[in-house]
Amino acid sequence: LGPGLVVLGLPFFSTRMTASGPLCTIIPTLLFQFIGYPLCALWAWRERAFDPHWLSQSVPLVRISIPMPLDTEHPPEHIFMILFFGFMLKDFLVGKVGFGNTLEVVHHVACMAVLMIVALYYTDGVPLLVVGAATFELGSGFYNVAVILHGKSPMANLGYLIGMTVTNVVAGVLTVVYGLHCYRLGLAMAQPTIMLIFACTLIFARQQFLFQVSYIREMLGWSTPGKEKSG
Repeated sequence: LGPGLVVLGLPFFSTRMTASGPLCTIIPTLLFQFIGYPLCALWAWRERAFDPHWLSQSVPLVRISIPMPLDTEHPPEHIFMILFFGFMLKDFLVGKVGFGNTLEVVHHVACMAVLMIVALYYTDGVPLLVVGAATFELGSGFYNVAVILHGKSPMANLGYLIGMTVTNVVAGVLTVVYGLHCYRLGLAMAQPTIMLIFACTLIFARQQFLFQVSYIREMLGWSTPGKEKSG
């Protein structure tokens, strides 16, 4: 958890709060959202994505398979889990996630629990989890850029609108493609169906929030004011 712990120390040097938390934590977050996470996803995808062996076994948390200590042959998955867990925990420590927002707390706690389990035990669907989560985080990165600029940059706002929408579509397509591969391999469809429902729910929530942000509504010519609290 070294990289995550380093990041967790940054809030103590914060001087400016934003809708995504202290500015000093957003900058390193952007580096991982735009560079670190995608590299881990590409690495995991190149090594194992859509390999019939792990497709025929399980998806994350459906069935724990083999122990996964840090010295195994799965470095991209481990690096991603460690960094992502650190940043999720950071959201609690810097006040970005408040206990008054039940849905956001449940989301973060559930994600952290999944990351802890997957970090200790390897399941054959982990590469897909890494690719999907990295895709969602890329969209969140566009939101953070708009936040840093207070929603006053037309280019950043347009980037957020396009980037969030495109990454949501890509995540949805990945989930559908995964289901089609399972179908073609003659596998049980319960797992990909659950994943599709989960992905669609998350995509809907993210896209709905996008259209509630005030500067996005203003850019689109929608007069009803929106919200800017979190993303």
